[in-house]
Amino acid sequence: MRRCKRRAPKLDSVLSGTTGEDEKVVGDFKAVWDQFKATRDNEIIPAIYKGNAKDAKRIAAGVQADRLSKMWFIMSWKAR
Repeated sequence: MRRCKRRAPKLDSVLSGTTGEDEKVVGDFKAVWDQFKATRDNEIIPAIYKGNAKDAKRIAAGVQADRLSKMWFIMSWKAR
């Protein structure tokens, strides 16, 4: 968890500095990434700290897994 939170600002920096033809793809990715981070910070981590690992796993395996798939799809589409 800490590693992910340490790397998030670096990814945010790369995303904000993108221009040109990649701008739309990055915009699509960033929209999902921002939702992913908000859910991680506001729902999953607090659930873990409250001892609700079951709720954290449910969120991670549900909406977060869907978002992760979307991010992979967006970036793999760009790589084609």
